[in-house]
This record gives sequence, structure tokens and C-alpha cells, in this order.
Amino acid sequence: MKRPSGSFRPDQTALRLIACASMLIDHIGDVWFPQAVWMHVLGRPAFPIFAFLLAEGAARTRSPLRYLLRLGVFAAISEAPFDFAFSGGVDWSCQNTIVTLFFGCAMLLSLDRVNGSQKTAVVIAACAAATLARGDYRFVGILLIYAFAVARRAGEGAARPVAFFTAVTACLSILEGLLLRDFSAHLPWAAADLGALLAIPLLARYVPGKRPPPRPVTYAGYLFYPAHLAAIALLAR
Repeated sequence: MKRPSGSFRPDQTALRLIACASMLIDHIGDVWFPQAVWMHVLGRPAFPIFAFLLAEGAARTRSPLRYLLRLGVFAAISEAPFDFAFSGGVDWSCQNTIVTLFFGCAMLLSLDRVNGSQKTAVVIAACAAATLARGDYRFVGILLIYAFAVARRAGEGAARPVAFFTAVTACLSILEGLLLRDFSAHLPWAAADLGALLAIPLLARYVPGKRPPPRPVTYAGYLFYPAHLAAIALLAR
């Protein structure tokens, strides 16, 4: 696959830093500036980038079980800060993003061990698990992770998976507005969902490193998620 020319060619570490900054902007907007659509637009590339990095990490890891366990541990650690940051207390209506990444990782690792129609069953099971657990982005997030994995094996770019994800999330926001008869309130969210397209040029310039990021960098990326949520929860209260 031909890579675009240009001076900025992010590796995994750079993409992780960009995703963390994007996520921070989005979460600050959620808590303090909910009407600032531009903050949500800048925040939408975060999940596609994290999903892309997950597909890369699952394919490159030398210890799949440890990789999955690490996601599970940080999903559990992050749930309380997530609830208190956005709901002020325990809230079972939506779980944190790492929950979805956990089920996505389990799906990818399982797909390597099955054949034929079993692969479809694995994808459906992961979509159902993320939806029933009410992980952030639910089945749409799982499908994005799967699309990234398929594109990676085919040597294709990230544009189609991100465009699919963006279209589905925007349509779901519009559909929710229509069902709740509050279309005008949901339209800005549908517009904000288009911000996920900002991930495309970044992922198109991605350069796989010969070695994975240093372990401190990896764990710092994981710790940033619960840490910034805890800080938001404390400052908001």
C-alpha cells in the first residue's frame, strides 16, 4: 500500500498522544461546555484512533492473553471515575470506552482461532456483549474494530472503516432524535459525529514502528484514561 508523502508520519506513540488529547477535549466539553459543538468535533477522532491501535496491537502482541487481561483491568479501574465524571455517581446506563475495547480485543483474538462461519458467530457475539454491557459505542465500536482488522489483513487503508463508523454514528444520532421527537437537540450531535473523519488523514500517514512503544509509554496511555476522568470528576464536584 502506497503511503502518502509528507513530513508528519505518526507512529503508535504519536497516535496515542493525539487520541488522548482529542478525548480530553471531548470530555471537558461533555462536562463543562456541552453546547460547544466544536469541542465534540475535535473529540470524535479519539475512538477511531484507539480502535485502530487496538487492531494493530492485537495483531502484533506476543502475549495475547496478557494484552486482553490488561484491557480488562483498566476497564474495571476506569468505571468508577467514568461514572462520577459524567453522572455524579454509579450509573449502569453506559460503561466506559475500554469495556468496548476489551470485547473488541477478545473478538480479534478469538477470530485467529476459528474458521468459516464461526468467525461470523464471534463477531455477532462480541457485538451483543458490548451492547448488553452498554459499553461506549456498543456494537458500532465492535464493528469498527473488526473493519480495521479486515482492512489491515487486506493491506487497505483506514478511510473506509472510519467513514462507515462516522456514517452509522451520525445516522443513529439522527434516528434517536426522530424517535424522541427532539430532532433539533440531536442534530448538533450528529454534526459532531462527523468529526471522526478527522482521524482519516492521521491514520493514512501512520508508520508502524519496528518495535512496540516502550512499556512506560504504553502504561501511561492506559493510566491517562482513568486519571483524567478522576480529575474531571473531582473538579466538577
